[in-house]
Amino acid sequence: EIRNQKLTRGIAHELKTPLAVTKATVENWDYLDDDRRKDYSKRIVNEVDHMSDMVDKLLDVSKIKEGSNKLNREAIDLKKMTDEIIAENSELIRERNITITFNRDEMPYNVFADPEMMKMVLSNFLSNAVKYCDHVIMIQLIRNGRKIEFSITNDGAKIDKKDLDKIWDIFYTTDQSRTDRMSSSGVGLSVVK
Repeated sequence: EIRNQKLTRGIAHELKTPLAVTKATVENWDYLDDDRRKDYSKRIVNEVDHMSDMVDKLLDVSKIKEGSNKLNREAIDLKKMTDEIIAENSELIRERNITITFNRDEMPYNVFADPEMMKMVLSNFLSNAVKYCDHVIMIQLIRNGRKIEFSITNDGAKIDKKDLDKIWDIFYTTDQSRTDRMSSSGVGLSVVK
């Protein structure tokens, strides 16, 4: 029950801010000239997208915890998938002047996994690396016998040791996670876990 209360408070808190921003934007709509309306329209769309993304992630967490999500395992190449995710985020990476180094050999890094779930995991790790990065991200794929290790690091501030276990908790965020372009719901790493 305490966990459910905490979750309910977390959801309410996370939805309250984008709803307040959207409401304030709509309330001022009649007083805006056409140029400012375009900017405000973008703000509304961004806030709605943020809320929608958060709801989708919460549904994913729920499905995973219930065991009702069905995994469609197949052979996927982690190297190729990582390259695709980097390409999808290239505009933001360029905008933030981030250098990414991706160390791997040219052979495929095949794993047997659900492609959608694996893409969600890798995308979340990359987006977190970008959020907390100063200028450099390093990604490595390492073969270790029959296992493949995926590693991603950045040159941003380190998380205090006392907070390391908390990063997997739903709605946990650090103060640095709140930037205009990359707001954080605090749901992503709980899905990854």
